Amino acid sequence: MTDRVNCNDCSSAGCSDSLAFGIHSPPEKNRITGWAVLMMAAIFLAGCGENQRPGKEILRYSFWGGYLEMGLWKQLKQTFEEKNPDVTIKLEYAPGSDSPASLVTRMLARSAAECMMIDDDGLPWLASKGYLEPLDDYIARDAAELGIEEFLPTAMESVEYEKQRWAMPWDGFCEMIYVNLGLFEQAGIPEPAQEWTWDDFARIAHQLTRDLDGDGVIDQYGAFLPMNTHHHQKVLWSFGASWMDPEKKRITIGTPEAVKALDWYANILFRNKGAALQAEAGMGEEVMLFTNRVGMVACPAYIMINLRQMENRKWDVYHIPKGPAGRAARVSWDCIAIFSKAPQKKKELAWRWIRHILSSESQRLIGASSRALPVREADARASFIRPDTPQHEERFLEAMLEYGRLTPITLSSVSWRQEADFIWSRFGSEATNDWALALRNGEDPPDRSRHHGDPSRWLSPEETIALCQERCQRVVDDFNRRGY
Repeated sequence: MTDRVNCNDCSSAGCSDSLAFGIHSPPEKNRITGWAVLMMAAIFLAGCGENQRPGKEILRYSFWGGYLEMGLWKQLKQTFEEKNPDVTIKLEYAPGSDSPASLVTRMLARSAAECMMIDDDGLPWLASKGYLEPLDDYIARDAAELGIEEFLPTAMESVEYEKQRWAMPWDGFCEMIYVNLGLFEQAGIPEPAQEWTWDDFARIAHQLTRDLDGDGVIDQYGAFLPMNTHHHQKVLWSFGASWMDPEKKRITIGTPEAVKALDWYANILFRNKGAALQAEAGMGEEVMLFTNRVGMVACPAYIMINLRQMENRKWDVYHIPKGPAGRAARVSWDCIAIFSKAPQKKKELAWRWIRHILSSESQRLIGASSRALPVREADARASFIRPDTPQHEERFLEAMLEYGRLTPITLSSVSWRQEADFIWSRFGSEATNDWALALRNGEDPPDRSRHHGDPSRWLSPEETIALCQERCQRVVDDFNRRGY
């Protein structure tokens, strides 16, 4: 069931239903807290008193995001309507709309907006089911205006499925390492070097980890590293491992390189105890960083929106460390698509709105918000990179240009990643992994013969990687057989 509050130029939409497609939104994009949702709804409802002028076309646009990001969409709406006086953009804040299941619920209920923000993760599935309008003809028609040849690497690749383009990227991000420089100064640790390695990262994390009050409980960790496929791909890639083959047909995680990468995690989590476990963190990355809970986190650009609200805090962003196979950063793009079932007139209005968002003027508003990078390098340099701050935002752009990589996305991606995340989370918790518990208690290497518990709870790096290879490939095969 979809609850909706309508007003003249905006509305609030929410849906608690979930379709049984095994689809969920990426962890790092689910940042809408309860208070933020209430605040957003209050702001939208406050604008309901303005009457819609007769003769104007209305285009409904749905999006997600945080409280501070909402102002960006109001700016873009204003600049569009100034240039298009015949159109009113009806903003619909739709919590959870980065989930394909949530979008499909609205589509089936005939309540979906004609134009919508979508995540690149769910694009192949939505396109395969006929929910998205193919955009190749629109793109060809306005190629000169769009200037796609100037887009950053991977931007247009992220919206392709079966050799067609189904959306347009409007902002993108990659992960970087955020550092609490105050903790570094207290520990007498210099800033990370340009060419630092994952071993350097682990060593610094160990140096920063401290029991501040001597009660035997660690109060300050060097780092926080979530155990899920979105966050650990940068480490796997830098060790020479990958979840899928280049053709995106088979799972290829079962390699010695993947075992070495997971052993690196075991080293920082359990041997040296330099990184907080998920259960020990219990808060968002930027909160951990500036409550001095951790010294380093890996996050996209958008947490800068919150970090910049904090005064008298020393922090900066640094390049992803190198591994034996170099370095790599996971790149993701937020996209805008057109609902295929919308009337043709609405589709044309939606395309006009998309073109406005991709204009240099709009892209520079997006860059100045610090939410993510604009799609073009020139707009990123002119807006996202700020000479008035002590932080080095240009490193995000350098990473996107030099070593950014897209996550392999297929119809089955979200399903097999759910399985992988479950296995990795078991590996990364002493409550579900007796091997990890033994290692954290000083038994190195852990001896299985000394432990007589449930065998399924013994997850060494070798056994964890083998389990991922077997079960994730099974999910891919099952998904392909079912055809959905």
